[in-house]
Amino acid sequence: MHPLQKQYITNESGTKIAVQLDIRSFQQLERYIESLEDRIDLELAMKGPPDLTNWDDFAKELRKETAQKQPNHTTLQRLLPTRSNKHKGQSREK
Repeated sequence: MHPLQKQYITNESGTKIAVQLDIRSFQQLERYIESLEDRIDLELAMKGPPDLTNWDDFAKELRKETAQKQPNHTTLQRLLPTRSNKHKGQSREK
């Protein structure tokens, strides 16, 4: 990655409080972050098979809980892990 072209913004006493990037540097930084996120996703995918639940087992459990009219949220969370749970809080926006 090439050095970023940046300018510091200071307050009245000269303390740096922000940074300003030119558009080219900002785009370069975005591409770099995207490549790091891709690398993390690849490493996580290569660690092993994902934590999957068989569809029939999930449907049976959901029908059972729906019949009781009191869904067990712990079971649903276990059966449907969120992306943030799998990636330890890391998320990506596209």
